[in-house]
Amino acid sequence: MSARDKAFGAILCIVAIIIGIVYFYALYAGYGYLAIYIVVSIAVLFVLAMVFWIGWAIASTPSVEEIREKSSKKK
Repeated sequence: MSARDKAFGAILCIVAIIIGIVYFYALYAGYGYLAIYIVVSIAVLFVLAMVFWIGWAIASTPSVEEIREKSSKKK
């Protein structure tokens, strides 16, 4: 993956964290139906965790050039 792809993955991770913080602040700042909050919170956390995981995978996967360099050095 290129540096651009890694940057995109890192941005996805950061956006997922920011959305999670903003969501939970807005959700629990007021009063409401606690049971609905819990169920919806679990669903939102699941989706954000998936987005974070995808972003992390994109950000941490080595680029094709890096893989080629490593394989050429081994020979």
